[in-house]
Amino acid sequence: MPDHGQLDIVNGQIFQTRDATLRAVLTPGHTVDHMCFVLEEENAMFTGDNVLGHGYSVAEDLEAYTASLRQMASLKCAVGYPGHGDMISNLPQTIAKYIAQRASREKQIYSVLARETSSSPSFRNGSSARSARKARSGYTGGVSDSSDSRIDQDINGTETVQGLSTADIGGLIYGEVSKDSATFDSAVGPLLDQVLYMLLERGEVGCRLVGPDRTTHWFATVQPL
Repeated sequence: MPDHGQLDIVNGQIFQTRDATLRAVLTPGHTVDHMCFVLEEENAMFTGDNVLGHGYSVAEDLEAYTASLRQMASLKCAVGYPGHGDMISNLPQTIAKYIAQRASREKQIYSVLARETSSSPSFRNGSSARSARKARSGYTGGVSDSSDSRIDQDINGTETVQGLSTADIGGLIYGEVSKDSATFDSAVGPLLDQVLYMLLERGEVGCRLVGPDRTTHWFATVQPL
């Protein structure tokens, strides 16, 4: 939010001084208004919090973040100056590593759910496919206990697919690491939730609320919708 007298930075805006030209590039995902800046004279990019000099960044919107990584790669800058960590000497390679890591995690999580869902008799006989169709058409962006959310029920309201909780998924993928509550709450759980809600938006998974504590359980929509 600009202070009084300041203006918003806009996508493509040029900032120029002697021997230096910066071009703003809107790259949302880490935050909704995240910007990177291309330093034209060096074919370099100030990558902010999208690509770091160590480890991986986190995203508010994983779908938008992945799209931004691809956009950053398309600019073919050689060097990256990140908001955290050391200078990135081979930016294309680092961005490619980020994209591959995201794709691998998404595939891993979906595979766990697909194996669980395909082994469920209720999904094989088609009742959950009907539920997924109905839930997909009514999804509004969150998990609730209302009839128009993506909660898995058949047409009579009977719960059908057990599915897996986020903790179950974490245990199957990360083993003992995910059983430490502090690690799960601070790292594993939020990471899994990012991917699961992205897959939910795409209609590739569904979820339902289970038990008295209304724990979210996830399942893959492996039947055609």
